[in-house]
This record gives sequence, C-alpha cells and structure tokens, in this order.
Amino acid sequence: MAKRTYGKYQGKSPTEKLTDARQALFDALLADMEREGSRWVKEWSFPHPPMNGVTGEGYGPRNTAMLMYAMRDGGFRDPRFATFKMASDKGCHIIKGSHGYPIERWKRMLVSRTDPTARLKQPKTKEEWDIALANPEYKAEPRCVGTFTVFNAEQMENTENLVSVECFKPIEPDRVADGLVKASPCPVIETPNDEAFYLPGADKVYVPQRNQFTSVESFCRTLLHEMGHSTGHPSRLDREQCGLKQNRQKYAFEELIAELSSVFTANAIGLDLRGVDDDKPLSGDEVDAMSNSAAYLKGWASELKDPGGELLKAATRASKATDYLVKDCFIPKLGKDYFKSLELATEAVADVDMERGAEAEVEQGDDGFSLDELYESKFNEADIANGTGRSDAASVNYEEGR
Repeated sequence: MAKRTYGKYQGKSPTEKLTDARQALFDALLADMEREGSRWVKEWSFPHPPMNGVTGEGYGPRNTAMLMYAMRDGGFRDPRFATFKMASDKGCHIIKGSHGYPIERWKRMLVSRTDPTARLKQPKTKEEWDIALANPEYKAEPRCVGTFTVFNAEQMENTENLVSVECFKPIEPDRVADGLVKASPCPVIETPNDEAFYLPGADKVYVPQRNQFTSVESFCRTLLHEMGHSTGHPSRLDREQCGLKQNRQKYAFEELIAELSSVFTANAIGLDLRGVDDDKPLSGDEVDAMSNSAAYLKGWASELKDPGGELLKAATRASKATDYLVKDCFIPKLGKDYFKSLELATEAVADVDMERGAEAEVEQGDDGFSLDELYESKFNEADIANGTGRSDAASVNYEEGR
C-alpha cells in the first residue's frame, strides 16, 4: 500500500508550514487520546526514535515529536529522515509524488538582554561573535527561524548510502521491568491495589503489582508515566507538582508531560508499546488523567493562536524528563548494554543541548521566536524569516535538518 504524502505544505510560507504541521500533530494526539485513552501510545511506539539518515544523530524534542507524528500518520517504521539535498548527495532518489514533512530550523542569534525583541545586526564570523558577546548587554540565544523539509527513507530509493539502523533483539519485557524498578530515580513500591501514582512529598512511586496488568509492557508503560512525574522533584528537574489537583490546567499539563515522556522513554530504550492494554479496561484514575489531558488540549485549541506550539512546549519538557531518566538513572545504574538501544537514545537525547543552542551555527537570517516563547509563552509567534529556509520539494536550497 502506498504511503500517504503531503503536498499541502508546498508553496506555503515557513510560518504557515510550521503552524499546519503543529496543528496536524495536535489534532492527531487529541483524537488518539479521546479514542484510546491511555492506549493512545500504541500508535506512537517505534523501534527507534526519528534520526538524521545521513549523520545518524537524533533530533531535538520538538522535531522528534513532529517526526513521530509523521511516522505514525505515514505508517513508516524506518526512523531515518533527510532533506532532499542531503538524500540526493548520498545517491538516494525521492520517489515521485512524495512530499516532505516540515520541521523547525534553529540557529544561534545575538539578542539584547533588555529587549529580546529588538532586531540586531547578526555576527557572521567567530571574531564578530566574540566581540559581540564581550558586551554584557548581549547574549546568544537559539531561535527558530524557518523550516527544513525532510523525507522518510521509505519515500526514497537507493538508500544504501544512508546510515544503517542497528537492529537489536527485543529485550524481554520482564528484564525491562526489573531494570526500570532498579534504576528509578526514587523508590518504586508495587502494591496490590488498582492505582498508580507518584507522591512528591514522600518521593515514591506506587504501582499495582505486575500480575494485575494484562501484560508486562502495560506495567512498564504505567511505571514510565509515574517515573516521568518523579523527574519533576525539586532535587531533579524541579517542576511544580504540589497542589496541582487544585489547578486543573496545571495538573493536566503535568499529566501531558508524563504521558509524552513515557512514549519518548519507551522509544529510547526500545520498549514496544503497540500491544499495551488491548483488553484491560481503563481504571478511574487513568480515565480521569487522560480526560484531563484531552480536555486541556481542547482548551488550547479554543484559546491559543498556536495550540500545536504549546503542545511542543510540553514535548520539550517531556524530553528533558527522558533525558534525565536515560543519562542520570539508566546508564549510571544499569550500563549502556542493559537496554540495547540506549546508545542511540543518548545520541537523540544529547541533541536536546544542540537544539537549545550550544554552538549550533547555521547561515544567518532574520529574527525568529525565542526560547522564552517555547517555555513561558511570553510572545506570540513571530513571522519566520521571509523566504528563509523555504524547502519545498522543488527547491533544493537546504541545510542539514536537525
């Protein structure tokens, strides 16, 4: 069966492309949550997270979320993506009729500390950057300034020159469960009850006993959700958690972070969630949590200009939770070989720092929108680089997609 393609992005401005792509992600996630409850994760479970098919590197959290949607909606199981030019340079041929998926293009920008919206002349050389950053009034900050269009490897022919995807024998679910309990950032208590929850004050995760679940994968998925909550403890990532049930919006947002983190982490360690809870009815707490998340998504849709952008803000925080679990818990306590895909996972997670602007310089262009908007929603989305980063299939002026 032919894969679905996306001609609807062609000819649109970078701002329109990103808005449409985010909205598609938002609509799909909301529909899955409303239809499937906690089982929505089945459609978003992949053997490997999305990766750059030329460099082998993972994407940052926002682009990972957008490409997970692309894989889900297009039915792709191959995690490799590349721009038209990158694929062509490797001898790949984009199959006729295929249309790419827009992802965000980031660059380092010089910003005024007192007026982040001011337009500044951008340095072009290392020397110019050194001089500019020596001025305490300025700082370097990553900003989204346009789009790249990428294609999945299943939309290409002659892909032998792309990086290979390492195939590992799936780890036994019981071994995954044992490892998660052992490497959890806080104690995990298995008790004979019907509720799973994280207690911030006690810093403990409580889950039903494994034999109460229809599968070990379902136990692992529930545990990953609660471990996602535990990363918000003040000694870890310090997200607001106490008293959340008195604020429905904040509670639902934290639930959404934990939901997305459970999928990101499962994909990172190679845990297949496609068979999760096919015949287990949802408990009252699960229904309430998913109802809150779905209702919160609906609230975004009615109140915000770019609800998909807000969803990506949650995805960024969820990725930070996965980053913490992988790099600060799983690898130190279990070693890289315990979960066979952890080496790939660290590459994907490490790219979070690149996306946040470490030393990722690309061609300079106009101002985009800043991390202040991504994390705090202080600004409305700016128009993104008139023509900069335009990447329709017919135009091959691409840079490396991140």
